[in-house]
Amino acid sequence: MNAAVRWALGVGLAVIAWAVITITPDHREHTADPIPVHAVLGQTVDVSGMSLTVTDVHLSDGVIPPNGRVIAGCWVVVDLSILSRDSDLAAPLGGVALTLNDTVVTSSDLTYGQVRLDGAQLRTGLVVSGSVLFQIPQEAPLGEATLLLSRRDDRAPGVWSDDQAQLTIDLGTLPRESDLAFDAPTVRAP
Repeated sequence: MNAAVRWALGVGLAVIAWAVITITPDHREHTADPIPVHAVLGQTVDVSGMSLTVTDVHLSDGVIPPNGRVIAGCWVVVDLSILSRDSDLAAPLGGVALTLNDTVVTSSDLTYGQVRLDGAQLRTGLVVSGSVLFQIPQEAPLGEATLLLSRRDDRAPGVWSDDQAQLTIDLGTLPRESDLAFDAPTVRAP
């Protein structure tokens, strides 16, 4: 084999390698639809490199953040614990939503992020527990809702998940509390 053939063969192999790299999807791209993983109140479910446990769900006419004043409105407060098993999962929990009557309600940002679990820093190998808050429109009929939890966040490019915890909640059966106080997230060993 002469030098020109070897050179042409080398260039051809480099072009083929470049083509394979180009068409192979990046592992950090969004998946089209995450795989739903059924969750049950009080039971742990594994999704997206973390173990999630929804410990309680409250319906309230107001919430009181730590060292704060009452924020009136119709609130769904979800208490949960997260054990991060993925060292790449240091960012706050993304992909938190509540679907109610075909309406998607995202977690509220009326309280500053450090007191909400979806704004807390996750730590690999440690359990972070806290609350996620959803402000429901006053006129919305309270019925069956689905809580969606994953590390996916469609607003943040490059964040992905291949599965999503889904917990069905009947908001109409929850007792309505007044001025529910919640604590800032806590961190503990598993």
